[in-house]
Amino acid sequence: MGICVSCRRRERKAPEKRSVPGAGGTAKGPAAAELLPRRVDHLPAMANSISNIKMTNPIKGIVSKRRKRYMKDGFNLDLAYITDRLIAMGFPAEKLEGVYRNHIDEVCRFLEQMHKDHYKIYNLCAERSYDSSKFHDRVERYAFEDHTPPNIELIQLFCEDVHNWLNADPRNVAAVHCKAGKGRTGTMVCCYLLYSGQKATADEALQFYGTKRTHDEKGVTIPSQRRYVEYYAALVRSRLQYTATKVYIRELVMTPPPMLNGGQCTLELTVSQAQPPFKVSFF
Repeated sequence: MGICVSCRRRERKAPEKRSVPGAGGTAKGPAAAELLPRRVDHLPAMANSISNIKMTNPIKGIVSKRRKRYMKDGFNLDLAYITDRLIAMGFPAEKLEGVYRNHIDEVCRFLEQMHKDHYKIYNLCAERSYDSSKFHDRVERYAFEDHTPPNIELIQLFCEDVHNWLNADPRNVAAVHCKAGKGRTGTMVCCYLLYSGQKATADEALQFYGTKRTHDEKGVTIPSQRRYVEYYAALVRSRLQYTATKVYIRELVMTPPPMLNGGQCTLELTVSQAQPPFKVSFF
């Protein structure tokens, strides 16, 4: 009985031997070695490259959401022409972030190929920057925080800078970006459209930007940013120059009063300003 068991085990191991098709037996010598899989060191690298190629486009599309992409001339960028000379785009990122955002090298290649020597970049990010030498140091920074409006003074400086650059040469273009290239970018782009007289009202500028930048026409969605476009439109329309003015809060009226549902709570009011930094809370 023990012999029989031993035989079965040997029979199960038999298929592990490699055979030469058509030879009627087990292959031996150099011929058998050639039939075994060869180790190719570059296959893992190739596999990773192919995987990256397949994954990059879907990831970029997911991250850009409803924003329009520039997908021609060999490029796939989160970028759109608002006008022939005004570009809105996502942040030019590096390393791993460049896999799902605009890679800085691809942005550089695009601008060099499409607008060589005639482009200038405007970075609106307060939270980050990059090596401007990649773009021949033609990078200006008008920074403010994400999900917030810019100071009116900053809007005016930005518009004057863009206008001077575009008027310097009819071939010049301005590429504006924040992180996603949507809210902050749209706020400043809309203000420039008003400043340059290309759009007459805030609503017209905001709607135009939304159509050019997104598929769902929802460009600038943060209420405070849209409100500041309206503020700036009023200044342009009235030909007024903004000057900072002190404001004193003397009274806060809440009508109707908040529903406390019979519970105990404390109401808190916080007032803050950016420049000079100031913050105070009331209970």
